[in-house]
Amino acid sequence: MIVVTGATGHIGSELVRLLSKKDLPVRAVTRDPQRAQSLPGVEWVKGDLRDSFSLLGLFRGADRNMVR
Repeated sequence: MIVVTGATGHIGSELVRLLSKKDLPVRAVTRDPQRAQSLPGVEWVKGDLRDSFSLLGLFRGADRNMVR
């Protein structure tokens, strides 16, 4: 599982799309999951780097983190 923060931003959204195309499991973190497009293998979760409590558990099960 790869965790990508800023997943609906300019760079993050492209990274999530490319990882999905490679059939890699992704947990995509964004403040607004409603902005996210549905992609195979992507789990969209709500999180905000300015709010440490929103990040609890988001990295559980991850073997790689990709922070924008």
